[in-house]
Amino acid sequence: MYNMDEKGFLIGRLRKTQRVFTRDLYEQGKLVGAGQDGSREWITVVATICADGTSLSPTLIHKAVSGSLRDTWLDDFETSRQSCYFTSSPNEWTNDELGYSWLTGLFEKETATKGKRSWRLLFVDGHGSHVNMKFLDWCEQHRILVAIYPPH
Repeated sequence: MYNMDEKGFLIGRLRKTQRVFTRDLYEQGKLVGAGQDGSREWITVVATICADGTSLSPTLIHKAVSGSLRDTWLDDFETSRQSCYFTSSPNEWTNDELGYSWLTGLFEKETATKGKRSWRLLFVDGHGSHVNMKFLDWCEQHRILVAIYPPH
């Protein structure tokens, strides 16, 4: 049993301390007076946890119109000690293509051995990147049961 969700974060540095904020708090104006260094860059994190307490490698989605990654995004990443997938989209959010790539690449790769020949259960929210026929058909063909919970 797995639960996958994505969350957007504002990347930046406060004048006095470092913080991570959700997009919702920022858009609701609840960060009045929180000094920020001027960076308005957002990043989306796709996280997946298993009912047995383990987790899959996270996916970080940066903003890039070209679809390429910048070297500076990976400066502090140590491939020998950490596992993470990096990608980009024009608006730093997930989309149908990234959702399908996550499913067929990361999810399949990191859960197939544990699932063996049994069905795997994947809980997702109703976001279009994982509630479309291409995504759902692939899941059915690979013994993944998708449970869609309503938003909010």
